[in-house]
Amino acid sequence: MNKASFILVIAAFAATLTGGCTSTSTKNLTEDSSHNLIKEYTRSQNQGLTVPLGNVLRLMRRTLVDYTSSSASGKGADAVLKRLLDRKFVVQHSEPVMYPGVSGRFVGKGNGNVMDEYDLTMTPNSNAITGTKAEGVTGHKPDGTALSYAHHHLTGTVEANGRVTWAVDCCGYFTNRWQYSEDGNAAYLQSLGGMGSASVGYRLTGTASHQSVEVKWYEYAFTPEVQKLIVGTGWQASIPVGSYEIGEVSDLRLLIDTRAHAKFAWRGQLNDIGNAFLGDGAKSAGTGDAGFVKKPDGTWFVDHVRYD
Repeated sequence: MNKASFILVIAAFAATLTGGCTSTSTKNLTEDSSHNLIKEYTRSQNQGLTVPLGNVLRLMRRTLVDYTSSSASGKGADAVLKRLLDRKFVVQHSEPVMYPGVSGRFVGKGNGNVMDEYDLTMTPNSNAITGTKAEGVTGHKPDGTALSYAHHHLTGTVEANGRVTWAVDCCGYFTNRWQYSEDGNAAYLQSLGGMGSASVGYRLTGTASHQSVEVKWYEYAFTPEVQKLIVGTGWQASIPVGSYEIGEVSDLRLLIDTRAHAKFAWRGQLNDIGNAFLGDGAKSAGTGDAGFVKKPDGTWFVDHVRYD
């Protein structure tokens, strides 16, 4: 290589280096040059459109809802989850579970002349159970039935092993944990203690249903590829859904000799996940502001960018 060729190579190499610098700083700060600076800053900082995942994550936990049957139209979290399922960004797992059919009337004799009656019904396609508890005093009528009852509404859940748990806010001071079992045609609810006055072992007696209830549970998860894109954890989690396209710059003004400020318009370019979250053809746009700082060599660079 002769000397002239060597100089040309060095000059080309230097131009490449300075070209990288001129894309992040400029001598003359105008609306055109500031537009390029904001655009380059956004690219270099890997800034882009993101959406929080909290509302969708809430639906993805163990649930009785089959979101593959939901409507994909709309902005609600259920519609978003349906679109994510349709486009294979989320997968569904299902598990059928058998629960004992706890239902009917259960009666127990408490201390003294106190009698408890529970009328229970399981919610269809669910392990939820509802009913009423009637607490009365026996022996005040000739036939021995209670003169009066205090009625309480009960809501709770049944587990696969027969454990019945009443919600404390529904049951007040009553015992909220019971074990269901069947023996021939008899069914029993036996107290396991907890929030209440009934001692452990206190038993209610009813008629066995001899039935089991199948309930299908669903869970949802992002695919491994999508999980790699998620930023943050828990309710702080978010996911990139597109990039910013920087529009017109306006209101460029000098604050002090070495600082300037400008406003700009932006438009979102949604990726495939963004289209699933926001809907095909959704428009994403807004405004932002940028700060500029002048270096000792007289060139300007972007100090910060904020998107509204």
